[in-house]
Amino acid sequence: MKQHFSLSLFLILLFVLTGCNLPAVKPITTLQAILTPTATFVVPTATPTLQPTVTKKPVCHEMSGKVESHELVDLRLDKPIRYLVYIPPCYDFSTNKDRKYPVLYLLHGQNSDEEQWLRIGVVKEADNAIWSKELPPFVMVFPFDYSIKQPNQYPYEDVFMEKLVPEVDQNYRILPGRSNHAIGGLSRGGAWALHLGIRNPQVFGIIGGHSPVIFYADHANLPASLLKLSAAEMPRIWLDIGN
Repeated sequence: MKQHFSLSLFLILLFVLTGCNLPAVKPITTLQAILTPTATFVVPTATPTLQPTVTKKPVCHEMSGKVESHELVDLRLDKPIRYLVYIPPCYDFSTNKDRKYPVLYLLHGQNSDEEQWLRIGVVKEADNAIWSKELPPFVMVFPFDYSIKQPNQYPYEDVFMEKLVPEVDQNYRILPGRSNHAIGGLSRGGAWALHLGIRNPQVFGIIGGHSPVIFYADHANLPASLLKLSAAEMPRIWLDIGN
């Protein structure tokens, strides 16, 4: 309508100015085609919606831990303390690099060695318990005791507590605190577990004695050491024998 109104006004003015002698003009429809610009229709382009990138968290499917071998040399002892360390499945996995673990020390029986617990099958039992979530992942240490002497006859205890435990804590990601440090043993190893655990309650909060004996040197002083412990220092103790 606006275009038609403007065109009519133009024709009227032209008619007046020429003294009513209107020259021949093209039909309105032709003028409309000339005067009306051709409209260009631009189809809007849809802006694509960017989908957020979803980064899948890597998942570890390891079902078995691994055992590493070490040796601790100390001049106070006639022989080095060989020891094995079991690290649980997924210990080295990328998403677990900052995770820390409880630690369990397991000592062998007399006339045996640091591999006795492996031969018994404790690594397979640990793998199964961790995989089934019956137990949380944990580290195990299997030290070698080359002697059959009593604890007061050679400095195995001193090297164990002053060198071995700190070395494991430093080289492996071990949770601090006595509640995260356990010690157990079989036969003579059970005697060592009771001896070391009761005499070092600030380090070990859990003790396991499996078919344990008691060192002759401990017959008198071990009960006395227990009686001196406060309720907060008293470790949790598990004892078993046979099957």
